[in-house]
Amino acid sequence: MKTKCLFITLATCLLVCGCNTDSKESLEKKAVSIMGKMAKTLNTVDSEAAANKAIIKLEKLQKELNETKAKLSEYGNQDIASEYGMRMFNCYMNQVIPALEKAQKNAPESYDTIADIITSGEHTKLKEEHEKSFGTNIPTGEDYIKAHPQLDQTIADCIRNKQVMVGMNKEEIIASLGTPNSVGRDNKGGEELIYMDNGKMITYYLIDGIYKGAEKER
Repeated sequence: MKTKCLFITLATCLLVCGCNTDSKESLEKKAVSIMGKMAKTLNTVDSEAAANKAIIKLEKLQKELNETKAKLSEYGNQDIASEYGMRMFNCYMNQVIPALEKAQKNAPESYDTIADIITSGEHTKLKEEHEKSFGTNIPTGEDYIKAHPQLDQTIADCIRNKQVMVGMNKEEIIASLGTPNSVGRDNKGGEELIYMDNGKMITYYLIDGIYKGAEKER
């Protein structure tokens, strides 16, 4: 009787206290699996109607992923260079990002909602930061070229073809490629414009506001 009471008490403590009984390895495997499921769900988005269905599934998956990460945090900070960190990063870059770009094309009206779910709200924050950093009035393509009649012809051709060349400033790069997915600074104070293109992250480094050709792709 005492033994039975002991097991009942232990079970109650586990439920109430939320003690983590999963191994670190099983939680890592689960997190990667959930990330893969999110990518598969994103790949079903071929219309706004499909996006609405996917949003429900993605919300459940993101909640499950956050809960799994919370349990993993009990084992300490997760190193991006670890095997688990690399698996998560590769899954995100090679599966989630391409699927997210596809969803953006197929369901533009639902994209912000989907991106917010995937990034736990960071998408909207970044979008607001971009608007503060760059404003919303920078024209692109031919509109920018028409607004700047003294623009160097070579740079104008780059903007028409959505390309970047050495010597372009930040505004010209944005006119050519659109608002970057992210911005930052390196340890030397140079500015970074980060773009996602078909699952690849391309960073353009600016020194004193000018692109010097130090482009990095990964």
